[in-house]
Amino acid sequence: MDLIKISIYLYVLFFITAGVNHFLNPMYYDSLVPKFIPFPRQVHQLTGVIEIILPLFLLTKFRSEAAL
Repeated sequence: MDLIKISIYLYVLFFITAGVNHFLNPMYYDSLVPKFIPFPRQVHQLTGVIEIILPLFLLTKFRSEAAL
């Protein structure tokens, strides 16, 4: 396995771990959402879902589109 593939897998793993952490440690992420944004819990949960799903596209043939 070349260095580029290893880097991609580590990148994907990092973002999936961060996304899952949005659900395991919600109080921390609630405090990061600015006060002027309504529904902070839902905002960071949506962000967690996005951080789980989007990196998976880097493992498919849609890598260049997902990287945008």
